[in-house]
Amino acid sequence: MTENTAPLVSVVIPTYNHARFLDSALQSVLDQTYTHWEAIIIDNHSTDNTDEVMASFTDSRFTYIKIHNNGVIAASRNAGIRAAKGEFIAFLDSDDIWLPRKLEIQLKYFESNKELLLVGTNCSTFPCGISNELFIFKNHILSFEKLLKNTKGIITSSVLMKREVVDYVGFFDEDKRLIAVEDFDYWLRLLKYKNNSILVIKQSLVKYRLHSQNISSQLNSKNNLSAYDKLLIIYEKHRNHTVRYIIFITENIENLKATLYLKELYFRKKITIKFLFQNEEISLKSKCTIVAKDIVWKFLRFIHF
Repeated sequence: MTENTAPLVSVVIPTYNHARFLDSALQSVLDQTYTHWEAIIIDNHSTDNTDEVMASFTDSRFTYIKIHNNGVIAASRNAGIRAAKGEFIAFLDSDDIWLPRKLEIQLKYFESNKELLLVGTNCSTFPCGISNELFIFKNHILSFEKLLKNTKGIITSSVLMKREVVDYVGFFDEDKRLIAVEDFDYWLRLLKYKNNSILVIKQSLVKYRLHSQNISSQLNSKNNLSAYDKLLIIYEKHRNHTVRYIIFITENIENLKATLYLKELYFRKKITIKFLFQNEEISLKSKCTIVAKDIVWKFLRFIHF
């Protein structure tokens, strides 16, 4: 495949006050072994030195756009998609990093399977963390039902998808009620258009950066409750897609609600571990997951703060 025949990949990179991370993210795009790409950086009018960082990157493949997204990252991603010229679209959050062969490896999967619309990858966390963030050990195809049961089955910074998706599915939903879950909604919409068209590969080709802002947001108990409310909106939005989906919602929604509520109480030290495990509303697996996450996040906060 020559430069003239290779498909163009458009990389959409939303950013806001991430100047201290942006340099590494952009350098990871420059370091790609696959070189026929353009990168569109959508800046939500950052107030740090993002302009200076961008000025240091003179490669003509970079395009720098400023918008006011009103706190909706979906608006930034959509602006990047509208500016994209490529046959493929990739997403990279400005605090994450790609490994050098990411695009090359993903494009080979598209070449070998014409039915695919999206290829995602596993990821690792850094500066210290786990190398198999998704806990997957083999490549797997996602269906609508499988993704529904695993809301974190796709890492947005790992996504490479065909432009065809936008043509038929449209853009990310900019409804403010879906902030932080608009990507999950989009992948579901893609699978409604063409089921079993998403491949997630076991290789960790993305490095997800742990830092004070994203750790704090995940530790915030209010976010946990709002995540439940947002999932309810998505569930309602897609309720009529399949009979199996309706059954899944009916069987699992009360457990999900109880789990998030008890998780909030446990994280805020309103209940003890003994009370948690005596509770009969949620499964043993859910109880163990709550305790394990509490231990992990305490450890991460100890490291970073």
